[in-house]
Amino acid sequence: MNRTLHFNTSIMDSAPVTDALSYNFFADSTDDDPSVTDLKEDDALRWLVRNPFIRNEFFREFFPNGVVPEYRLNLIDPFTRPHLNPGDVDILLIDPNNPATAIAFECKRVKVVSLPDGKLKINGAKKVVKAVGQVNSYRILGFHQVYFLIIVLDDGRHHTAPNQMFHYATGRQIDEILSTPWLPDLHQDIGVVYIRINQLTGKSIDHCHSIGYCIDKPAARREQPLDTTAKVQMVLKHPIH
Repeated sequence: MNRTLHFNTSIMDSAPVTDALSYNFFADSTDDDPSVTDLKEDDALRWLVRNPFIRNEFFREFFPNGVVPEYRLNLIDPFTRPHLNPGDVDILLIDPNNPATAIAFECKRVKVVSLPDGKLKINGAKKVVKAVGQVNSYRILGFHQVYFLIIVLDDGRHHTAPNQMFHYATGRQIDEILSTPWLPDLHQDIGVVYIRINQLTGKSIDHCHSIGYCIDKPAARREQPLDTTAKVQMVLKHPIH
């Protein structure tokens, strides 16, 4: 059975403009800036939460009535302990008016590079599968919802498509990654979300990128224990770093 994921997507291309400079937006670039795949997991998360599309569109998907949630990254205390499963909480989304509905995300990245010969180089997919046990252990922390967030870092600068907006990886290898059935041991209560950061040209993703997300499988909603909610309230007292 064929299965298609529909991503909500935003495209950004920008450059300084002066009286002496004209610039063609959405044009290929001969720049050779660092690849999006060079981002470490934590760096990718911090880049994402700085992106207004993620804060204003993606985060709001998880809360009703236009709530603008607060977020915290890489939380250990008071939820977990270092070097013990599940490790830290990568992202915690919190409705400040209703901390009993906190949503935790375990994040893993997959790196995809489109090569000049048309083939794909994919790294990190096996680590995603191995992380399922870690994601499952989030449930014991008692959050209202738990999601597995898979971040696809897609360097498409070598694509030869005539329109740079289509410089993203396609084909069987990508279809297999963007597929919940490849995570058969994931607990049924846990949701699955994909975010793709696509480097369209040789310019840095800070200047030219496409970013999209897909909530592939909604997480089950559970009643959050009072002690977990108390911990969430403690977290809200501390500013974002």
